[in-house]
Amino acid sequence: MTHLRSGARWKQMADKFKHRCKMANLPCHLCGQTIDYRAKQTPDSFEVDHYYPISERPDLVFNERWLRPSHARCNHQRGNKPIDELPWVPANWP
Repeated sequence: MTHLRSGARWKQMADKFKHRCKMANLPCHLCGQTIDYRAKQTPDSFEVDHYYPISERPDLVFNERWLRPSHARCNHQRGNKPIDELPWVPANWP
């Protein structure tokens, strides 16, 4: 299902989501630590995580409500395992 995240639509949505997360200085939703929003392709850099793995819910890939900020490292460690938490809405979301 990774092809769903390779087009212009996904890039635009991911860039917009990253910008919103950066402006609010949101931490990684998986570990709670600060994300280096300036870093490019490092373990501590920002990566979009899907609350529901795309392999399970490809219909939600473009639904911003289910996106979460994460470290690249945390997102890769999580893989496509589910998360036990309520829908996420940070208090300082712009």
